[in-house]
Amino acid sequence: MKPPSRHPELTARAPKFRERPPEATKFDTAGPGRPYTPWEKSLYFKAFGDPAGVGRRGIEFAVDNRMLRDQRGFTLIELLVVVAVIAILTTISLTIFNNVQSRSRMAKAQADTRTLASAVGAFQAHMGQMPAALADLTVAQTNVTGQVAGPFMAADPAPPAGWTYGYATGGPTGYTITAAGDSTTITRP
Repeated sequence: MKPPSRHPELTARAPKFRERPPEATKFDTAGPGRPYTPWEKSLYFKAFGDPAGVGRRGIEFAVDNRMLRDQRGFTLIELLVVVAVIAILTTISLTIFNNVQSRSRMAKAQADTRTLASAVGAFQAHMGQMPAALADLTVAQTNVTGQVAGPFMAADPAPPAGWTYGYATGGPTGYTITAAGDSTTITRP
């Protein structure tokens, strides 16, 4: 034996319909005594109404149709698609934003190493030797002939976030200035 349906109006048994009154005629389409058509006696019509808009009260507008009237708002699928599109656009914009920030940090490090190399060159030309540390570039220096020059830089440049600057004497050019950060190393000269 089958368990009873949760929706008794949609069971396979034909529901009991009102019999049409004997005074109803086929031209009486707007009154309550209008005869039922076979379509209106079907289970589909009882469950969902007439999709064409022809109901018991004659021709109706689609807004009065119960099936169309009850459909308000957005479906879950539509909302999920909108959320997915927003997430994809956010990911793309954040990636572009991070790339722009990384490139600007790299450009600052390149400019700072060029400035440091220029100051080291001026220090070498005045003193005849390389500075022992980058801090020597920010104070006035007196060479062997007694001439005072400098400071060659107002202050040591601050590296960008996540970057470090290094200075070492020696090598084929006499010094090396390095800037490291964002998986990149810049070496001067």
